[in-house]
Parts: sequence; C-alpha cells; structure tokens
Amino acid sequence: MFPKVTVNGEAIPEAQVVWEEGIVFITADIEAVHDLTKTEAKKPTITETGNIEYWSCSGCGKLFSDDAAKNEISPDDVILEKLVDTRKKGDLNNNGKIDASDLLQVKSHIKKVKPLEGEDFKIADVDDNGAINAADLLKMKAHMKGVSYLW
Repeated sequence: MFPKVTVNGEAIPEAQVVWEEGIVFITADIEAVHDLTKTEAKKPTITETGNIEYWSCSGCGKLFSDDAAKNEISPDDVILEKLVDTRKKGDLNNNGKIDASDLLQVKSHIKKVKPLEGEDFKIADVDDNGAINAADLLKMKAHMKGVSYLW
C-alpha cells in the first residue's frame, strides 16, 4: 500500500496514481493554482494607451481575462491603443466648432490661470508659431464670427 497523494490539498484517487521506483506519476488532470492580481480597466486617451480589465498570476506570469484563470490572454490582448485626436485647430472641447468654451480656455492660458499643455496646446496654437497668444485668440474669434476660417 502506498501513501495517500494530495495536490493542492485535494486527495488524488489511487486509480490515478502510478508509483515507479519511488517516483509518483499522477495521471489525473490537475488544475494549476494561480495567485491572481486584478488590474482595473483603463480607458485610452489621445496621449496614453489604456488596458482592459485582466488578472495576472505572480507564480507563472500568465495573464487571464477572468478571475477564475480559465481564459489565458497575451500581453498584446490587454492593451487598448491611444485614441486618434480628431480635433481641429481651435476646437479644444472637440464639439466640431469653435465656441465660447474654446475661447475661454485660450484666455485662461494667456492670463496664466490654467495653462494648456500637450495636445491641447497644439490645438490652441492656431497659427502654429509655438505660442498661444492674442493672435490665436483673434483668429479663433474671426473663425467663430465667420469673418475668416481656420478650416
């Protein structure tokens, strides 16, 4: 009689255990026990990639789309690509037109109340001179009034 064999705290039936020269072979399917950590979903933006919700195992390094570790996924499966910036020059709020909200953001930048950065800076710099100033504001107002058009 051989000793009882357990894996992950579960007894393996004798019919699924084979002993050969002191080595035990288990013929049963044994589910791996994963030490999972959940990663919350993150929406992508125009400046950063995002990711889906997923679980990673600290033991084996595998990634899963479910908390039961049934659906293995690749690192590429978790990444959500950056959004494409479809805004036009001067349309900071991305509503398809230059309006008072856009002008207010540019005024706040000029007055150093709320500086614009990154992609917002590029959108507000309507004359592409590397600065946001009164000239940009005037061009945006002219576009808004239909006097001249940026696009």
